[in-house]
Amino acid sequence: MWTLLQQVPNLILAACVAIAILFLVFLFRMFAESRQVSRQLWEFLQILKELPEITPANRRDGLTLEQIEQLRGHAAARPSSRYWWSLLESHLEPYRPPDMPKAWFATRPVSAILPEDTLIDRHYHTSLYQSVPGILTGLGLMATFIAILVALQSVTVEVKGGAETVQGIGTLINGLAGKFLSSIVALFLAVLFTLAEKSVESRLTRGYHELIAQARSAIPVLDPTRVLLDLQAESSRRTSLLENIYGELVEKAVAAVRTEIAPVLSQALSGDTAREARSSKAEA
Repeated sequence: MWTLLQQVPNLILAACVAIAILFLVFLFRMFAESRQVSRQLWEFLQILKELPEITPANRRDGLTLEQIEQLRGHAAARPSSRYWWSLLESHLEPYRPPDMPKAWFATRPVSAILPEDTLIDRHYHTSLYQSVPGILTGLGLMATFIAILVALQSVTVEVKGGAETVQGIGTLINGLAGKFLSSIVALFLAVLFTLAEKSVESRLTRGYHELIAQARSAIPVLDPTRVLLDLQAESSRRTSLLENIYGELVEKAVAAVRTEIAPVLSQALSGDTAREARSSKAEA
């Protein structure tokens, strides 16, 4: 191993050190950003846990104004949750179901209001860290090819007496193994970074799904089907009310005709009949 390291060109050693430093920088930054996002997910999860869970008994109730104010106050106390709460609050609208007080509902599914890329990628650069293994591998291969290119410059062909002699080939062959060290180091670090990145991404994804599950269990969504059913029920109720009013008006009109208009008409008809009879007798 020591003999192999002695054959490694200084360019390859410098490239290996640079790749290792770059690996550590990206790794430290990835863990720092993931901790920040994990803390924000946890804080917003605690805010949502202040709401009661949706049960079959209160599925149609919605959120009260007091609960909205409570959530707004908790989010204001945590600066990291203000942005997420602003997204969620912008899709909360008041709705008054029939025969129920006004309540607040989400107009879209929570997963659509708070998509994963909005919550996580705002402080965690997923696309960058997914490309780091390729960057490390590319730098290692580039260092290897540069070292080989530099070694090839010392290889020359001399013609003496009609015979061609290759000069400098020994230096190229003897140090050829060491020139691949940067590629090996880069591939090894790329594999390690891939494992670390997948572990971090999996942890953040679990935290996001836990947050969305809690939001779904606490914030009711106003479904368009429910609105249509409520409108249909309200229309039926109003139609029934109008029919009752019309029936009452008809009954009152009939009663008025019987008690007030009919006797007057009867008396008027009786008087006309009597006058006609007297007129007939007088003529006779």
